[in-house]
Amino acid sequence: MRRTLLTLLGFIFIPCCGAHEAMAQQYGWSKVADLIDLYQTTAIEFADSLNGWLGVMNANAVKAIYKTSDGGHTWQTQLAPLALNVRSISFVNALQGWTVGDLGNAFGYIIQTTDGGKTWTEQRNILHHLYASGSAQTTQQAVTVGRLDSFLVRTGLVARTTNGGSRWQEQRLLTRIDKVEFVDQFHGWAIAVEGDSGSIIHTRNGSLSWTLQHYDREEVIHLSGISFVDSLHGWGISVLEAPWLLRTTNGGKTWEKFYKFGAGGRSALFNDICFADSLNGWLCGNANYNGFVPIIFRTPDGGRSWRLEFADLETPNLFGAVDIVALDQHLAWAISYTGEIYKYGLVTAVKEHDPTPPLTFSLSQNYPNPFNARTIIHYQLPKRSHVELRVYDAMGRAVRTLVNHVQPPGRYNLSFEGSGLASGIYRYTLKAENFEMAKSMLFLE
Repeated sequence: MRRTLLTLLGFIFIPCCGAHEAMAQQYGWSKVADLIDLYQTTAIEFADSLNGWLGVMNANAVKAIYKTSDGGHTWQTQLAPLALNVRSISFVNALQGWTVGDLGNAFGYIIQTTDGGKTWTEQRNILHHLYASGSAQTTQQAVTVGRLDSFLVRTGLVARTTNGGSRWQEQRLLTRIDKVEFVDQFHGWAIAVEGDSGSIIHTRNGSLSWTLQHYDREEVIHLSGISFVDSLHGWGISVLEAPWLLRTTNGGKTWEKFYKFGAGGRSALFNDICFADSLNGWLCGNANYNGFVPIIFRTPDGGRSWRLEFADLETPNLFGAVDIVALDQHLAWAISYTGEIYKYGLVTAVKEHDPTPPLTFSLSQNYPNPFNARTIIHYQLPKRSHVELRVYDAMGRAVRTLVNHVQPPGRYNLSFEGSGLASGIYRYTLKAENFEMAKSMLFLE
């Protein structure tokens, strides 16, 4: 079992302004979809701000690929040619892309679409070839990596096409290859295993040949993710519970141990890394907050500093957030292992004087969450009601009463700052008429 530890710091919530305060526009993460019928969600890809796909380990059903046309809020199933365990999805544009995976951990498959996923065509189907990751460079060129695992041969695989998938050429090298990423037609990197140790391999000629790149494998061990923004600047994250962030500024000729997680309670286990540019990047994975939950860390300075930007405290999940993709520093998506879709984008303000009354009672997740100074709680009332809004500690004891009086119908935003309570996760509960709802929130310094 994979385990992580993350020190929790305390917080307090004290109202510093009244209701109907408009939230300033800012960027942040929100859960935009919860595909509760999915299990073992593995891969997410976006071609633009609207069109995206996700894949599922779905050996018992024929619909292992899902498509969104509205930026991740709604999803429709797409019919794959077989019951496929999807491992990776990569699109060149909104129409053409490849999906790689396997059937029953035995047959490796590469399938392609040229119409945005309305139809998928099988291009490769080979026994004992277990494809793990793919990267599409152009409509004609794509690379897939994985491993050959039979009774006679165990070796890493690289498959390459330069004619849109009509023909694939295969190379065998090292022991296993897990993830691949290209920044253009020529420059690509992949996470590999050399014997029992982790490695990075690099190509400068579009996968015709690969060279081995080295890092401190004794301390870093194996990598779980890699991300490049150009042919020189890249980062990698290790699989440890207190992982190392690696960085290169020369295309991987040298890799330095750039940042160590775990100091000051910042321990976590990360599944993927994604940089939008040379400064802005994210890590996704899981952490133990009275149970494992999906988390996302962010850096604004090229990896020199990191902060916990999002934690889905309402969704216990052993594996956490498993894949993340960014179009730029203002737009990104991530998925959890159990089908939650998270989106990073502009958080719009609630109108202070909305003429349309709410139709239902509701309590929203505070934003930001986690936070280190100030957070906003939003709720709405469809009619005049006696409202109770209280904060409880982990033992269920009420530690703050935020609202306890009659309020007219409307939309309410309360701003709170943290100071003074004991360390831990707290829950805030709204009661109004017969409505009752609770949410969790977390303060981090």
